[in-house]
Amino acid sequence: MKKLSFTVGLLAVCAAGLSAQQGPTPEMRARITGFTRALTTFDPKSPQAIDRLREEAFTADLKQRIGVEQLRRMAARMRQDFGIFTVGEVRRRDSETIVLMVDGEKDQGRIVLGVETSPPHLITSIAVEIGGNDEEGPAPEVNGRMTPAELSTAVDRFFAERAARDEFSGVVLIAKDGVPVVERAYGYARREEKRPNTPATRFNIGSINKAFTQTAIQQLVAKGKIALTDTIGRIFPDYPNKDTHGATVDQLLNHTGGIANIFGPSLDAAAKDTFRSNVYYFNFVAPMPLTFPPGTSRRYCNGCYIVLGAMIEKVSGMAYEDYIAKNIFEPAGMPTAGWFDDTAADLAMGYIREGGARRPNRDTRGARGSAAGGGYATAGDLLAFNNALRRGRLLDRKTMEGDDARVGIGIAGGAPGINAVLESAGEWTVVVVSNFDPPSASQVGPAIASRLLK
Repeated sequence: MKKLSFTVGLLAVCAAGLSAQQGPTPEMRARITGFTRALTTFDPKSPQAIDRLREEAFTADLKQRIGVEQLRRMAARMRQDFGIFTVGEVRRRDSETIVLMVDGEKDQGRIVLGVETSPPHLITSIAVEIGGNDEEGPAPEVNGRMTPAELSTAVDRFFAERAARDEFSGVVLIAKDGVPVVERAYGYARREEKRPNTPATRFNIGSINKAFTQTAIQQLVAKGKIALTDTIGRIFPDYPNKDTHGATVDQLLNHTGGIANIFGPSLDAAAKDTFRSNVYYFNFVAPMPLTFPPGTSRRYCNGCYIVLGAMIEKVSGMAYEDYIAKNIFEPAGMPTAGWFDDTAADLAMGYIREGGARRPNRDTRGARGSAAGGGYATAGDLLAFNNALRRGRLLDRKTMEGDDARVGIGIAGGAPGINAVLESAGEWTVVVVSNFDPPSASQVGPAIASRLLK
């Protein structure tokens, strides 16, 4: 499940509050028009317009956070993700937040602008969300001014009711300045045994694992062990599908590598208990035909991340899972995260709803996960990962400043019986992990985060 391509300044945590409200004032519209014109007409060979936008329309604080080159990279990345795009409807979320609906030839999404409430309405933050324009679902009535006790009461009232209706099972964690202020568990980790979920329960977090893979690649780039321009053919001269040899590390990271999607009829028919490490997934996907020639399109790509995991193994000399454990889980303080059989202690079984009943999801996934997803973590582990990224313990400051995705974090994972989301912006972090189908976590987590930011 894709979430955010990148964020700058303030995380576009969800589609929250996008119902029609009072529109922007004429002065705000003039500011927005100038912003959209500079962005949609951006030409890397002639960047004067977007440079002028930064100089004239950004607050001093935002200029400090977003340098000239970083803004140019952001504009170029948008063109890559959306293709040729236009900005359509403009919605005012609140007095300081404007949402621009983006329609591109490759994808849709939103740009969320923070603006000063008084003229000249300088821009205080920018966030870009790639993906469909789904509306937010129900969420607890919370805001950032509540005390921890008030937050806990509002969260518990909402999730306890959903759990009683068998609509939610999992853990909700809200942190302020990296410290948990609410952490509540609901439902069962093992329904057959009536074993309840607790804050110590480890959940399958689906594609959130891709963030670990991406971070590992960034570490290896910083160490000079791999380059974003390196190709599959350079790293794996004997890669079985010759058509993939020109795909670069950067294309794999950005879902433009064209590697086959491992999930589908082929995996459905395979013996799931044989998939026990990234190596098994890599050997399975490597011979498969391309979805499209590398670099010619963009499509969410699990296979791309499986290949990235194999690259990590090749250049580091360590098994993918061991590299992640040593270089991400250990320094981040994530002692219970990893890739496990679902019989391991404190693991939540995933449950799929079929008709009026729920059944375990074993037949829909491998015995263990891969570099594309399927590992396990507690809600606390995901908070620790977020804290480590934002405090520079996993990537150095230079790397962090050059990677827009690290300023704010919004990642999610979902599959049958699996759903998890991590949303972090400003002083707030929200983690929701669930062993039910999407959108049990991915819809409500971003909505909570959005309300806390208001």
